[in-house]
Amino acid sequence: MGSMQIAPTPGPQDVHAWAKRIRPERSGDRFVSSSQDVDPPPSASSLRALCASASFTSLPLPHDLRGSTVYNRINLPWLNFGVDFGVTAWGDLGIRNNPQAAPTLDRMRALGVEDVITWTVPDGRTIRFAADGTPSGLAPGFREDLTAWLDLLSARGMSAELVLIDGNTWFLPGAVSDGVAMRGHGDVITDRSGRKQAAFDRHVLGPMLDTIRAWHDAHPGAPSPISGINLGNELEYGVNRDPKHPSKNVTSMDQMSRFARGRADFIRQRLPGVPLTVGSASPDALFQNWAVPWLDYYTFHHYGTESLASLADRLPWPGLGGRVHLGEYPGRRPNGAPVDARDYLAALGGRRGDSQRAENADRFLRGAAVWASRTTDPACPADPAAHMAATREWFDGAFTR
Repeated sequence: MGSMQIAPTPGPQDVHAWAKRIRPERSGDRFVSSSQDVDPPPSASSLRALCASASFTSLPLPHDLRGSTVYNRINLPWLNFGVDFGVTAWGDLGIRNNPQAAPTLDRMRALGVEDVITWTVPDGRTIRFAADGTPSGLAPGFREDLTAWLDLLSARGMSAELVLIDGNTWFLPGAVSDGVAMRGHGDVITDRSGRKQAAFDRHVLGPMLDTIRAWHDAHPGAPSPISGINLGNELEYGVNRDPKHPSKNVTSMDQMSRFARGRADFIRQRLPGVPLTVGSASPDALFQNWAVPWLDYYTFHHYGTESLASLADRLPWPGLGGRVHLGEYPGRRPNGAPVDARDYLAALGGRRGDSQRAENADRFLRGAAVWASRTTDPACPADPAAHMAATREWFDGAFTR
């Protein structure tokens, strides 16, 4: 696996700029799990205590990523990296105060986008931590910004898959930029006592889920603006990212899996019915680490040179029950050449809208989302609007209405 470069963190002066994200070479990447000691999950009794007040029964999902219906999706991971939800020392830069939030969704909806993939606490900069690294709460305004995002999505008939932590940044050595602390939180996973995971559930994940539930309580019968929760983005890249701090350094994918499984159990008790996935860094990593029965749908990213036709033949997709999504594919090649959306969309099959007949149901993908909706990242389409328009045109022609 190639080394991962992380771009400098934007400070207050340029936080509104798209945070440049440089990706490692993906072709040939393989991730092998190791059987080292892993942390114990929270006990059943502690989960019951945390979830005792939960009365929510299910989410009314207009965009159900577990089923046979295919949706037009795109990555909208952030408007301001890491601070879309909550107030930090950089100021109140979240969704509520971002004048670009509504117009961005308007443009996407006009181009046919139905579901977006949005990051919430990628490197922990909007989480408060005690001195020993134990999560102690969300930043002020976090829940209000999340509610605003749900309102914006709902008003446009759209939904979002919410991504929790990011394997590329959460596990790096900690840093502080102009009073904002970020990264360096691997010990939330490695803490063998389970205390820090329980604190993450109680003070971070729980309030997020309660915000979603409160939104539904305030909008009875409304279709959910949540399509799913992604427990972690590219967690494979979080292994051995902080070797100078052994207590914080995650050394195996078994530890990552145990953390993700514990959060899945908590979510299912606190917010029943929300579909769960993990964003695997590659198709091979998906089968090595995340082809597990406790996920509701399966997500992988593909930046390599192998064609989807080759992947379809090489890997045992039928065993995943037709619930596979390509969560990220590049909008540009490494040489800057644009990607033809049809090269990835052609692997989609299923139902569309009110169609009672599944189109190309034997194809192994139910979703494909380009990375991403902006232009300054070298993997994004040079012209996102043109890419989205081509995607909409493909959807309009590929399915019987």
